[in-house]
Amino acid sequence: MKARVYWSKYLFDKGITKNIIYSGSAVYSPYYEGKIMAMYAEALGVPAVNIYSDSLAEHSTENVYYSYKLAKKLGFTRIALASDPFQTKLLGKFARKKFDPPIALIPFVIDTLNS
Repeated sequence: MKARVYWSKYLFDKGITKNIIYSGSAVYSPYYEGKIMAMYAEALGVPAVNIYSDSLAEHSTENVYYSYKLAKKLGFTRIALASDPFQTKLLGKFARKKFDPPIALIPFVIDTLNS
């Protein structure tokens, strides 16, 4: 979770993304993942007006589905999945083929996060 927040902050700082949606329910703990990641991002300096969260998703495909629905509702026209390389590969086919427009994939680069 921590790496995903840092990756989203990196993408925001580089101008690759203007807005960020964090997704996740309270599945394995009493804490809502999407809300916790949003709080971390704001503490790292991402403006609150650029942060959105979903707390319905209980697994990875739901993270993509509910985030996509929220992005469309907000009027976003370009949507990407930014996550760890494993999750990105796992969800790649689902993200690219099930949605219109297709969801771009931006797996995090470990060397970039380490610097």
